[in-house]
Amino acid sequence: ARMRRDYPMIVLKVMHAGMVRLEEFLIDGRADIALLSELSRSRLVVSSRLGEEEMVLVTRPGARPAGAVSGAELRQTPLILGDGLRAALDALLAGHGIELRVEIEINDHETIRLMVQQGVGASILPHSSVSNEVASGRLEAHRITETGIFRTLALGVRASRNASQAREAVARTIAHAVSEMEEEG
Repeated sequence: ARMRRDYPMIVLKVMHAGMVRLEEFLIDGRADIALLSELSRSRLVVSSRLGEEEMVLVTRPGARPAGAVSGAELRQTPLILGDGLRAALDALLAGHGIELRVEIEINDHETIRLMVQQGVGASILPHSSVSNEVASGRLEAHRITETGIFRTLALGVRASRNASQAREAVARTIAHAVSEMEEEG
């Protein structure tokens, strides 16, 4: 809504994809800008850190006691994850000595949320992607370890592409939205 209001002449096409595919879209020109779930390691993509996003264990209400999830508990929890999210979490959790017990792999966050609501299993998702369901009582979100697990959000562009005014406007709007999200928790 903010983009339409502030920049009515900019036409957006929003695509949802994993980190590797988003980098490919930037490199081959299918996308001008991408919101990435980590800083890019590709020399063909320039990325800048926008902020952090907490990853939480998501369960149906009452499935576990309130409070943080220990590493030992997380290792024993049957999870529903997508392969891209699983790879990102493996990297985030590597320093904690936590190996995940993934029982179902599905590459669709909406389906994962619905399966968790039905009690099929638990998942680990970005808090921002389940905040509405948590607020309405359809899901519960639990911090992973006492200090939490956070992923980096970054803005990516193709290294060899010149910046346009439209791309810069979109970048500012995304950065502002991520900043607001961090402030709200």
